[in-house]
Amino acid sequence: MEVNGYKIEPKVNLQGVDLSSENLQHADLRWANLKGAYLQEADLYGARLEGVNLLEADLREAHLWGADLTEANLEGANLQGADLGCSHIWSANLTRANLLGANFCEASFEKADLTGATFVDANLSNANLGQANLTGADFTGALLSGAIVSSAQLDDVKIDNSDWSDVIVRKDVLTGLCKVANGENPTTGNPTAFSLLCP
Repeated sequence: MEVNGYKIEPKVNLQGVDLSSENLQHADLRWANLKGAYLQEADLYGARLEGVNLLEADLREAHLWGADLTEANLEGANLQGADLGCSHIWSANLTRANLLGANFCEASFEKADLTGATFVDANLSNANLGQANLTGADFTGALLSGAIVSSAQLDDVKIDNSDWSDVIVRKDVLTGLCKVANGENPTTGNPTAFSLLCP
C-alpha cells in the first residue's frame, strides 16, 4: 500500500510526515515510527497500529474506529475530537495525551497508562478502563456511563461535571471520588455525585 509516495507497511519510518485526511483504512502499520506525524482527519478505520510510535502525533478528528493500538506509544499525542469507538488500546502509553471531546465508546484501555491524560468532554460510555493507570487524568464533563474501572488507579483525578452512571467503583476508591464530585454532566444533566451514588 502506498499513500502520497509513502509506503504504508509494518516498521516503516514515517516520522513527521503529513498524512492528514488520507484514506488509511485497514492499514498495517504495526511497530511503525509515526513520531510527530500529522494525521488530522485521517481515516484509520480498522487499522493495525500495534506497537506504533505516535509520540506527540497530531490525530485531531482522526477516524480510528475499531483500530488496534495495543502497546502503542501515544504519549503527548493530540487526539482531540478523534473517533476511537470500539478500538483496542491495551497496554498503550497515553501519558499526557489530549483526548478532549474524543469518542471512546466501547473502547478497551486495559492496562494502559493514561497518567495526566485529558478526557475533558470525552465519551467513554461502556469503555473498559480495567487496570489502567488514570492518575491525574482530567474527566471534566466526560461521559463514563457503563464504563469498567475495576482495579484502575484513580488517584488525583478531576471529575467535575462527569457522569459515572452504572459504573461499579470499589468502596475505598468511591470515597475519594465523592470528595471531589461536583457539578452535573452537560450532556445527561446527571449530577456527578448522584451518578456515583455517593452517600
